[in-house]
Parts: sequence; C-alpha cells; structure tokens
Amino acid sequence: MTEFTADKTEGTAPLKVTFTCKAEVTNGTMWKYQWNFGDGTSEETVTDALTATKAHTFATAGAYTVRVTARSTSNSVDSKILTVTVNAVPTPTISGSPTPSPSASPSPTEGAGGSGGGCNAGGGTLPALALLVPAFFLFRRKG
Repeated sequence: MTEFTADKTEGTAPLKVTFTCKAEVTNGTMWKYQWNFGDGTSEETVTDALTATKAHTFATAGAYTVRVTARSTSNSVDSKILTVTVNAVPTPTISGSPTPSPSASPSPTEGAGGSGGGCNAGGGTLPALALLVPAFFLFRRKG
C-alpha cells in the first residue's frame, strides 16, 4: 500500500472523516479493503480500482486507531494505520455572579405623565377604575 490518508485527523465530536487508501500495483485485479475504525465498527469495500475511499463519523470523544488492510486477488496484503483524535464539545462556563438590575417599568398605579403632559400631569396615581375605561371602549359594540 503506497498511501493511507484522511481529510482530517482531529476535530470535535461528532467528527466525519473521509479516508483514502491507494494500493500498490500487484498481480491481481480486484482489491478488498477492510476498514477498522477503532470504535467497534468495521466495513469492507471491494473494488477494481487501486484507490478506495470511506467516510466514517466518530460520535464520541477519544483517540481512535484506524486500520485499513488491502488484499488483492493474488493475496498481496498490506496494512496501514492512522490515529484520529476526537475532542469533546466544549461546555460553556459562566463566571461571576449575576447581579439583579432594578426594574425600569412603572407599576400600573403610577401616572402616565409627570410634569409636562399626559393625562395625569399632577404626578399622582390614577384610580383603579381609570385603568378599566380604555377596555370599556374597546369592546363596546355599535348598534
């Protein structure tokens, strides 16, 4: 086998890696590639080509030894390995302690205006009945 490569050998889970294996020319026409991804899964590719590719997704963090074994019809055998490192997804951290901020919105009993306008220019509070008057006009039916 002349070459065994991966499009990436490190990244964050889930990590999809595409492997490429180029076999040497020997007697025989068909190649069988046995892929062992080091995470408990393996696959086999049979092809007439001297180059085979296989994509695999590593779901969890860890260091994986990936092995490919190429075998020709004339029993020429070669094997190569690569190591793929999969990192865990970083966990965000919060530092410091939250500080509550004062509320900026007025309560329902505060006036709508202050000095300078509004329906309660005197700065006092509105009676509770005054809050219901706009609702009365919204639901009044013409008839």
